[in-house]
Amino acid sequence: MDQNNKFVIRSNGTIDINQVLTTNKNEKKKAARKRWAILAKALKSPTGSEPSSPTDEFSVRRISSFMLLTTQLLENIHLYPTAHGAAEQIRKRTWYKYSMKIDDAEYFVNVGHRIRTFSAEDLMGFNNTGNICIWPSEETLTYYIGANLHIVDGKSVLELGGGMSCLAGLMCAKYGAAKQVTVTDGNKISVENVQISLYNNEFACPVACNVLKWEECLVDQKFDVVFCADCLFFDDGRIHLIKCLWDVMSYDSLALVMAPRRGNTLEKFIMQAEEKGFMCKQMLKYNNVVWEKHLDLLDNCEADYWKSQERKYCDFCKCWIADNKPSIEFHEKGRRHKENVSKRIKSIHKKSKRDEKETVRIDSALQQMESAALEAYRRDMASNADITSMTMNAVKTGKDLWHEVRSQGGTVSYKNVLTNEVVWKPPPEGYITVNEQKLASFETTKKQIKLVQKHQQLQGRLRWEELKREEEEERARAAREKLKARRAEDLPTPVYAPLLPTGPSTPYGAWQTVKTQEVKEIDWQLPQQEEFLLPVVSEPEPEPAPREFKERVVESLGSGSTSFKKRKTFGIAQRSTRQRLDDD
Repeated sequence: MDQNNKFVIRSNGTIDINQVLTTNKNEKKKAARKRWAILAKALKSPTGSEPSSPTDEFSVRRISSFMLLTTQLLENIHLYPTAHGAAEQIRKRTWYKYSMKIDDAEYFVNVGHRIRTFSAEDLMGFNNTGNICIWPSEETLTYYIGANLHIVDGKSVLELGGGMSCLAGLMCAKYGAAKQVTVTDGNKISVENVQISLYNNEFACPVACNVLKWEECLVDQKFDVVFCADCLFFDDGRIHLIKCLWDVMSYDSLALVMAPRRGNTLEKFIMQAEEKGFMCKQMLKYNNVVWEKHLDLLDNCEADYWKSQERKYCDFCKCWIADNKPSIEFHEKGRRHKENVSKRIKSIHKKSKRDEKETVRIDSALQQMESAALEAYRRDMASNADITSMTMNAVKTGKDLWHEVRSQGGTVSYKNVLTNEVVWKPPPEGYITVNEQKLASFETTKKQIKLVQKHQQLQGRLRWEELKREEEEERARAAREKLKARRAEDLPTPVYAPLLPTGPSTPYGAWQTVKTQEVKEIDWQLPQQEEFLLPVVSEPEPEPAPREFKERVVESLGSGSTSFKKRKTFGIAQRSTRQRLDDD
């Protein structure tokens, strides 16, 4: 595995191989035929897949192995006590011993390979890459875990996408001091094969094997250490892998992710993981042994090893490609790239047309502005020119300098209008007679009158325009006043009270201070007037006459017998009246 591979620690990791394969056309055809041979072998072989084969050099793996693990075919399988229930399934598999030496210590696990061909259901079902071979990323991750077993001491471990072997998880469970180890894969066939491998190994801690699909991650338990190898090649699966990692990890968990840098799959994974909230770190040189093998592969010119190269960004397709001639040619010959280039050319052509139209429009507008400015200047010069400049006389020469002058006495003289010189003889260059002077004065006066009239008309028009503008402003002001009258009153400026610390929440909400509003009592009693009762004058009642009472004493009834007189009763009283029966 390329030591330039990225190994991300602390909630993300990767080992990356940035590979470039350059072959001519004949070599490409040869490689294609070899790949078809690999497929035919996988479909027809009833004896299971071997760890490596001669055709592996033409597979998608640019190296079949880093030779970190030693593979040995096991002829006789020793059944462990826990494996008697799965003895039949164990015999149906070809068993290999995967071992490695680190610091003179040997670590190994037994892995079974299924003896069966692939069905159409297997090929078209869930991701079946884990049932094909032991990938270099899994090999390198296993070696790294074996060299750093202290990472899992006393911790719960989870392996994602372990494939048919889950080598890293089994090696960790067998030789590490982990609290528990759980190995998973999304393929049911791979999980069944790993379950059989568990029966044929002894482990130092509890080991569980389950089917776990990343998009359906329903694991309630949180794990301390999570690792996976070569699980970033599918674009659709990266988001589900990141979500699964987020669900199974706690805030102090550690994730180790190894994968080759296929295109920009590694960069996309790291970017999406950091967006999710993980803290990612990339390690280039993480193990001296792997680094030396990486350098040996780089120095060996015959090795079909993809070296790390710079990337190139395609501005047309908005994607990154490998910065080498075969990759660039392959990308530029693709239909998508050609369509994007055609779209870019069309957009540039449309943009140039729009720019040309905009330039023509701007030039036309500038010409119109220039013509309007010249026309306005011409009108101003014609209507509002300076009067003094129009009436300025040209320099007079020759005949125009001498004017004829006649006095009241009839004397004729000649005056130079420039020097005020007066002579009595006619000047030789000629002179202007009195009649010619009167005619010229009349024409000049006439022109001045027209100029003054024109100036007055211009002033009147300007005054009229000013009055009209003032009238329009007055109407606009009145309209604004009406709008102000209709406009609703502005809301009062809110007054923000200082923020107070909120107390603990209660089911009934926070306590609020209620202010008692004083309500004025209304007297509903009608107005009353005091009544003055006048005493009524009446005749006093006469005093009652005194009465006299006489006392009569009966001492005896005589000699007769004491008896009661019998009375007759009627109605209801007849039944309830007591009657004496004798005189006693």
